[in-house]
Amino acid sequence: EQDWHKWPAAPSFSIPAEASAKYEPLARHSQEHFKVGIVWSGSPAFEHNKRRALTLTPFLELVRHFPQMRFFSFQKGAPESELNECGSGTIAHLGGSFDDFADTAAALQHMDLIIMTDSALAHLAGSYDIPVLNMLDYAPYWIYLPADTKTPIYPSMRLLRQNAPNDWEKPLKKIRTFLVKIVKPCSDKLTSQKTNSLFYEAQ
Repeated sequence: EQDWHKWPAAPSFSIPAEASAKYEPLARHSQEHFKVGIVWSGSPAFEHNKRRALTLTPFLELVRHFPQMRFFSFQKGAPESELNECGSGTIAHLGGSFDDFADTAAALQHMDLIIMTDSALAHLAGSYDIPVLNMLDYAPYWIYLPADTKTPIYPSMRLLRQNAPNDWEKPLKKIRTFLVKIVKPCSDKLTSQKTNSLFYEAQ
């Protein structure tokens, strides 16, 4: 067994009661629907962010193709403006309400799935065992090596890698395939339990 697979699991963290109370209404929001959190960019100040970031547009396509789901933006910073520039559709924007990572973590507890390009939120979601589909650029952060679809650090995360630099078609296609897979057997009644079962079977 490679040393890579012997890394310790991510530590668990508690969430301050104040932050939990702030996002408790999410538990009642769209109760009958599957909740998907999205992030399309890390901090633009990061030197290699352009290489790892997408735009909102591909996520709007997911919103259009999967009306059974409810999408929530966890995006922070300058890329938030795309929600106004492109039209947010039915995406509910949460990112603007986050004061710190405690707020973000509290909101994450109410999501069934996170779909994103790599940023700090991927590590936060992975630490809380939230299912994450993390799209990686061609030469990602070293912690995701070697080329694999899973990481022992975050068992709830699946890694979707580019075939070539700036080519997002492969990871986006895998996301669409996965969402179709969970929609078909569940119809409009998507549940976390059913989805987690399919998620952990995914390679």
